[in-house]
Amino acid sequence: MEGLNSITAEIRDFKKEVKENLTKFKEENDAEIQKQQEDMTEAQRRIAELEEWRTEAKDAILSLLKQQRKLQEKLKEVEGHGRRCNMRIYNVAEQDGELVQEMAEKLLHRELALPAGTELQIQRAHRSLGKKPPPEANPRSMVVNFLKYQTKEEILTKAWKNKGKRIFFDHDYPTEVIEKRKSYSETKKALKDRKIRFQMPMTKIRIHWSDGIKIYNNAEETVIDMRGRGLEME
Repeated sequence: MEGLNSITAEIRDFKKEVKENLTKFKEENDAEIQKQQEDMTEAQRRIAELEEWRTEAKDAILSLLKQQRKLQEKLKEVEGHGRRCNMRIYNVAEQDGELVQEMAEKLLHRELALPAGTELQIQRAHRSLGKKPPPEANPRSMVVNFLKYQTKEEILTKAWKNKGKRIFFDHDYPTEVIEKRKSYSETKKALKDRKIRFQMPMTKIRIHWSDGIKIYNNAEETVIDMRGRGLEME
């Protein structure tokens, strides 16, 4: 009987110990779960703040880029307006100690056969900026500024009709426009070789195809269509 009581006491003590351990485990586990929930809530709060900041930063960057584009367009417009009365003359040999304005006036009268006494009203003229090239290289272009825009347009119109000359004339485009126009070099050569009429309004090209006129926004677009028409570039 005494042995049975001893076993019963041991079982009771074991149950008590197990219960205490389970209670302690539950309390510790509940505390850990609570801490994890708090950490998760904090993480979600920070993520929400980060997403909000990211959205605000993105909107701010897009707004700045939009303003920058507007400023760039405005600068181009201002630069273009400042060049309205300018004309460039290409392939005029450079000379030491040359007086560009005087040279430009004589050249225009000679090349375009202007009537004696024609007043060009050139305000200033100079070579394009940059170091003088070696004798075997192409000379720098001449930039000629007229007092009146109308005078420049009349001179250009007359010059463009005077084809076949080594010297040629054009508007004084901004650098960016010049680079884009240069990208059409192969296209223009292919069109000229095939006697296909074209015009170049600023950075676009207008081609007079047999099936109608088409305007292209860039050289790549032009080449793709020309190849589709069976015209290959060199």
